[in-house]
Amino acid sequence: MKSVQFKMDLVSMIPTDLLYLVVGLKFPEIRLNKLFRFNRMLEFFQRTETRTNYPNALRISNLVMYIVIIIHWNACLYYSVSKYIGFGSDRFVYPDPANPEFGRLVRKYAYSMYWSTLTLTTIGETPPPVRNSEYFFVVTDFLVSVP
Repeated sequence: MKSVQFKMDLVSMIPTDLLYLVVGLKFPEIRLNKLFRFNRMLEFFQRTETRTNYPNALRISNLVMYIVIIIHWNACLYYSVSKYIGFGSDRFVYPDPANPEFGRLVRKYAYSMYWSTLTLTTIGETPPPVRNSEYFFVVTDFLVSVP
């Protein structure tokens, strides 16, 4: 109970989802304490890999999971940057959610994931940045996706 891992497990178990009742769904960052479980997940993968008959299948599925998580996080950053700059203020940011076509949650997530996938795989075909902050965001995405 005195270990650092135990304390991290306690912090990750705090029911921060209940704060949504107070502040609403405006701040998904409230749930960042769940990331303290990351070491447990790595430990699980390591133990499972040593006990499975198909370690390569497990490694491939882990790799796919990591790629999807990185694309998801980048999509969340893109949406947050768009919110900060102003939805629909230029072609680069997410379109204005007041438009019924772009106001649904499924469209917000699908559009952001699509944008993130195109950017991180360096396929491109996304609207070009307009502001300096947008350029820095795209350059950072490209640098993260190159290795």
